[in-house]
Amino acid sequence: LLTYVPYTTLSEPFTINGMFYALRRDVLAQIGGFSGLESILADDFAVAMRLREHGYRLVQTPLRHAISTFVSGPQHYLSLLQRWFIFPRESLMRHLSLREQAILYGLGALPALFPLAIITRLALKRTPATLGYTAIYFGHSLLTFQQINRRYLSQATPMRYVWLVPLVEALFPLQLLAALISPQRIVWRGHVMQVERGGKFHFVRRRQ
Repeated sequence: LLTYVPYTTLSEPFTINGMFYALRRDVLAQIGGFSGLESILADDFAVAMRLREHGYRLVQTPLRHAISTFVSGPQHYLSLLQRWFIFPRESLMRHLSLREQAILYGLGALPALFPLAIITRLALKRTPATLGYTAIYFGHSLLTFQQINRRYLSQATPMRYVWLVPLVEALFPLQLLAALISPQRIVWRGHVMQVERGGKFHFVRRRQ
């Protein structure tokens, strides 16, 4: 809801959600199916590119569907975020137009880095105004999360853990920056994979 839907108010969709999408079988065959996508990291975006290259328009709806991601611990969480940061940068951003990149950076990267700017400002100059801005920002974020959690996620996050939301949001920019300078390796279903520029990959170590 916060990634695939909002940007469509500024642009026609230029990718699809690989978790769930609908496509006619004859159209899939016409664009070449999934042939040649075996070494592409984000095959959903590759399918979207093929559709656009063949003159088809993508449609994004706010239809909700059930998807669950289970995090087993801190290491799994960091690995998951690393993968989520690398996927769009290497597989999507390098193939979009400048306008499309600007939209994604404006709606995604800049808001993600905003908490770091607020905390840095507070650390450099602690005044009633900066304290107020910080409290308003994180308070608003917490209320927004609670609404989404209640209305769309069926209280997937128990109330006793909601206090962690501002902490996660404050750490998120640092995790994003760390992903930019760390090795381009991800763990995907037990496989260790090296991500190459442009979205291709090769296996470093396969799952035992």
